[in-house]
Order: sequence, then C-alpha cells, then structure tokens
Amino acid sequence: MIPCRRGPKHSRQQGRVSETAFVTPPAASGVSPGVPPTATPYPNVPMSCAMSQNLRTVADSYISRCRKAGIRKVFPRRYLRHVIIKIKSGESAPAQTAWKALNDRRWIKQR
Repeated sequence: MIPCRRGPKHSRQQGRVSETAFVTPPAASGVSPGVPPTATPYPNVPMSCAMSQNLRTVADSYISRCRKAGIRKVFPRRYLRHVIIKIKSGESAPAQTAWKALNDRRWIKQR
C-alpha cells in the first residue's frame, strides 16, 4: 500500500488495477453477451411512433425519435419538457400549436 496525503483510508494499492474491477458481469447487468442495448435508456419507453402509444412520453424525446428536425422551428419551446397527454389537453394557443405540429404528417420521419 502506498500512503496517500489524505490519510490511511485513501491509500492506494501498488501495481496495476484489476481489469475486472469495474466490469459488471453479464448476468448481473441483465444484458446477454452479444446483444446490443435498447435504443432508449428506459426499458418501458415504447419504440413505436404511433401517437396513441406515446401519450405518456416527453415531447422532446418523442420528437427526437419520431419527427424530423424541422419541427423544432414551429414547436413551442416551452412544451418540449411536457408529456404529450398534457399538451393534448392544453387549451392555450401554444398548446394547440404544439399538438398540431406533433400530428402534422409533413414532420414524420421516414423509416
């Protein structure tokens, strides 16, 4: 052990660090070897772009995944962090603009 300036609790081992010290085994992480991770960071986020299946998705995430970048020019910025179902039920003019932009067919990404 090499003593550290911060005290005995912070001493380092001499030599190289084990290569497996920071790697989680595949069984513990829940991911099978050779299988790529899902495209979204959350396992319960639907991958479909159908509006009816994404009502509980944040608008910014939905736009990134399912709409063309040009929608950001017409989409009201304050609604990017709102859940789509809240945008749908909104009665203000910007909420209606956001809802119309989300449903406008010209912004749909071609897959």
